[in-house]
Formats: sequence, C-alpha cells, structure tokens
Amino acid sequence: MSRTLVAALSLSLLAVLGCSSAQAQPQDDQSYDGTWSVRLLATDGAARNATLVVRDYAGTWQVQPGARRAAKDPCGGRKIPLTVQSSTRTLLAFTVWGETIAPSCPTLTVTVTPVGEKTLEGTVDLESHASESPEVHASHAGPPAVSGSSSATSAGATGAKRIGSAGSVRLTRR
Repeated sequence: MSRTLVAALSLSLLAVLGCSSAQAQPQDDQSYDGTWSVRLLATDGAARNATLVVRDYAGTWQVQPGARRAAKDPCGGRKIPLTVQSSTRTLLAFTVWGETIAPSCPTLTVTVTPVGEKTLEGTVDLESHASESPEVHASHAGPPAVSGSSSATSAGATGAKRIGSAGSVRLTRR
C-alpha cells in the first residue's frame, strides 16, 4: 500500500511541476492589437515617422515620407504587410515585408519591449526576419501572401541588400 501511495504522490508532484513550468513560459498575447504612431531614429540620425496597425498577428506599416523624401521613398508611402512573430507581455517582434511591395523597399524586423502603459521601444534591423532572433519564435515567420503582386521578392532578384541595424524605434499607442 505504501508503494502505491508513493507512486501516486510522485505522479502528483510531477503534474504540479509540469503545470508550473508551462505557466512560466511567456504566452502569446494580442494586447498589442491596434494603431500605433511610430518614430524611427536611423543610425545616421535621420528621423522617420510611420503608422503601424496590428491585428491578429498581422497588419500594416506605412512610412510617412517628408516632402523632400517622397520622391526617393522606394516603398512609395504604401501600406506594407507585416507578420507578428512574438507578442508577449514583455516583447513584440514583427517583420515588415517591404520586399512584397517593391524590390528596393527594405524588409524590416522590429523588436520592442514595453517602457510604459502605451509606449514600446526597441530596435529595427534591415533585411533580417524576426524568426532569426533567438528571443523570437517562428510560429508566424513567413511573409503574407500578396494578391496581384508581380514584383520580385527574392534576395537574388533585388540585388545587394543592406543588412544590419537600421536604428531605434519608439511606438506609441493612439
């Protein structure tokens, strides 16, 4: 009888430990859904503004080019699709798929953390995907399907790509 009791206690203890370790892992959370104002400070000191809309692990990113930059903007001020790779209480990471708009429109990876109730801050990287980061899982890692798009999207078709940090970013919920 004591062996049965010990076995039952052991199984109970394992079940409790299994539940607590599962709860310790960050769970996806869609608390970042909504519209955000974006302020990007590039590594060269140039500041850019954009609008971010997130809903159900997808959304759009639209750069608001200044008058002098409008003619040079490879993305043409268009809404660029994005996918969210991680959305937890402590991290939001997503990829803006510029390559689906035009070969010269860069793909960006944005990784931010909360610094206030309505503010997130972090980094932007060029031509990398959030799923390549060790902090981010790849459950939503691929580019969205873009209907009617005939632009080339492979790295080989777009020529030389800039890779690395594009600077820092601050998101403010509207």
